[in-house]
Amino acid sequence: MPEDAGEDTIQHAVFEVGKAHGFDPLRDWFRALYETLLGASQGPRMGSFTALYGIANVRKLIGEALAKSKS
Repeated sequence: MPEDAGEDTIQHAVFEVGKAHGFDPLRDWFRALYETLLGASQGPRMGSFTALYGIANVRKLIGEALAKSKS
């Protein structure tokens, strides 16, 4: 996804990933993201957060969370 993607584009992509991986309800997908990336069970819209924080920074958060889970 390009670094300048808009929040709606990002939100749609995040939503589609949750659907593709069988999260039902999708609220569970977003809860997993919030807990993994932000340490809370709720948070801002992922599209808005990612657009504001930056896709590269969110990728870094994801990488850090994956590294922690492997250790």
